[in-house]
Amino acid sequence: MRKFAFLAGILSVCLVAWPGPIRAAGVNQLNQPPLLDNFRNQPFSGFDLTSPNPGSAKGGLTPQQIAAANAALHLAAQALEKHDLDTAKAKFAEAAKDAPTAPNGFLGLAEVARQAGDQQGVETNLKKALDAAPQSAPANAAWGRYLVAKKDYRGAITSFNKALLANSHDKGVLVAEGDLYASVLNDPQKAVTFYSLATKADPKDASVHYALGNALLAVGKNEAAVAELKVATGLEPTNVRGWTALGAAEMKGRDFPSALTAFETAIKLQPKYLGAQLGRADALLMLNRNEDAIAAYQDALKLSPHSAVILGRVGTAQQQAGHLDAAETAYRAAVAASPHDPAVLNDLAYFLAEQGRKLDDALRFAKEAVERAPKASVYVDTLAWVYRARGDLSDAEARLLPVAAGNPILLYHLGVIQAEMNKKADALQDFDKALEIAPNYEAARLARQKLAASPG
Repeated sequence: MRKFAFLAGILSVCLVAWPGPIRAAGVNQLNQPPLLDNFRNQPFSGFDLTSPNPGSAKGGLTPQQIAAANAALHLAAQALEKHDLDTAKAKFAEAAKDAPTAPNGFLGLAEVARQAGDQQGVETNLKKALDAAPQSAPANAAWGRYLVAKKDYRGAITSFNKALLANSHDKGVLVAEGDLYASVLNDPQKAVTFYSLATKADPKDASVHYALGNALLAVGKNEAAVAELKVATGLEPTNVRGWTALGAAEMKGRDFPSALTAFETAIKLQPKYLGAQLGRADALLMLNRNEDAIAAYQDALKLSPHSAVILGRVGTAQQQAGHLDAAETAYRAAVAASPHDPAVLNDLAYFLAEQGRKLDDALRFAKEAVERAPKASVYVDTLAWVYRARGDLSDAEARLLPVAAGNPILLYHLGVIQAEMNKKADALQDFDKALEIAPNYEAARLARQKLAASPG
């Protein structure tokens, strides 16, 4: 039984967007489109009612121009709050005319166009804002968000960096660039850089600490991730997602009691929050509280009755508790819920092979998993383990030999198979390689010890 196989999977359930004052998406692994929708739907709020912020090489503005533009911007903002787009458009146009070398009026016109669904108007007015003030932080930030919505991510990065040259402490831009690296460009290390700067720009924004914690987790800095997520939950202790993410980080650090506490705190805040319910069940399982884990998975299943992930974990918990018939029923229910998912096919095949049950079924499921994900060595390993259970040792060895290198579990399995084939020297070598990679791998150590002491 692969007791720890789901530890990585829990993160994809738990790490979701923080619903705070800004959208610091940070490692939004469940779904990328919401991040893009956020950029697409985010207001172009770069216009500043206290100063048009010229930021342009084309020349400054007189006090009279600034006063007139600010008056128009103030009225435009009031109209925008009332969704009076016609008045807002007229007043923003007036501000743009009064202060032609400032981006503010044009940014306002872009926002009116965005709310009206006029994409061409958005692009035209954002370009005018940049033309008026090429070095303006708000204009470059707004253009960057627009490029993200158009999926021109590298162009967006360039624009965000220009904005940061003008204002290196702009939290919104720092978070936007961090989100882009974390959720779209798959570069969590760079996300860490920008989120870290954002926390310095605004140390009391829980959502930024949350995003930084998730990014740190993605680069393997678990202790630092836990620390940031504790800051986030300290700043907003009623935010269920912060506690759920903290629980996930504690799980990854194998501090299962602390993880359980975090998940249970989240559940008290929002009893029907699936990520927390599933995390609590996982923590209970890792603590060997098998019956409690089974009950907790059943609670999670009430929230998502057809989830193959949860059904599979019910199978794991039932198997760990020794309820093998119930485990098989749960694993088969997972396959029925998602019949083309190689992960659930693989789990059922491995269970059947381990228990020596219905090995024709095991072979069919294992082969299908490999066909659907031929590059996944864990599925190849299961297929080899099924062949071993069927007594087809040569086929088992042939499957594992090309993929076992560098993976201690696969090397251990290969060693077991070769030992059963009376290839003692090869098996000992495989066990040694497994232990070199994972010195505390007890099963490999015991297998090597037993084989070395055997005659022949």
